Amino acid sequence: MSSEKIETQNNDTTSIEILDDKDDTRELKGNMQEPEYEIENQEKSIYRILKEIPEKEKDDLWNEIKYHKKSIYRIFVPQYMNDTSSNDDYVVTYSYDHDSFLGWPINIDEKNKLNELQPDVYVKLVPLNNLLPYLDDFVLLSKKIMSLYLYCKHWLIDFNNDRTGDTGFLELENIVNCVDSDNGHDGRDTIGFLPNGDLIQVSLINKKIYKYCLENKPKNKGSWKCSQIYNLKIPKSLRGQYTKLHSSICQEKLFLIVNDHKTLII
Repeated sequence: MSSEKIETQNNDTTSIEILDDKDDTRELKGNMQEPEYEIENQEKSIYRILKEIPEKEKDDLWNEIKYHKKSIYRIFVPQYMNDTSSNDDYVVTYSYDHDSFLGWPINIDEKNKLNELQPDVYVKLVPLNNLLPYLDDFVLLSKKIMSLYLYCKHWLIDFNNDRTGDTGFLELENIVNCVDSDNGHDGRDTIGFLPNGDLIQVSLINKKIYKYCLENKPKNKGSWKCSQIYNLKIPKSLRGQYTKLHSSICQEKLFLIVNDHKTLII
């Protein structure tokens, strides 16, 4: 696979520029599920911070957790677990039989002995039927925030136990396109995390990059406000020449995959 690095200096090869304001943001387009449908699913879904469970609900919930533990199918670890402090030592398990997620803090005592793990957040999504085929490389975990695509929708689940209320589902200020453009040339939006926990949303359809600072993440209802907007400029040599464009984020680099074989590194 050939690779070409696109410099981000202020010259003819500039591929990203920072906007001073948000006035240039265009309306997102695409075959999206209606927002009301997503909100309805979130309201029907179950999100519980275990330390806050009322006594009358504890028995039933802990029975569900017991079944979850017996049928764990996958374990998700943080994307930058080895690159950041121990504060990010947190894993999420998925039970295929029980259709649920559990968040687990990993605590290591002063003698470097692993304590018995105890979950602190329980999540059950609706709908979650046949989720297994969708649990692929597009699932990310960073700073106790999980990103995944499900049924042409994007989900952000906050496993931080400092949330207030009974919702752990984050919504970004800019709607996430989960399908390719109408002509099939531009891929769906890409979601990624920087090592410091900031979230990046790349919209190929709108040629925009949105940055969401971790410190601005809401602890209750309300959208996660965008902190910066960048213009994504396709090099002149490629304009009108590609039939497929997808993106991927790793560390602090954005990879544009052109026609499934050429990669631009930004």
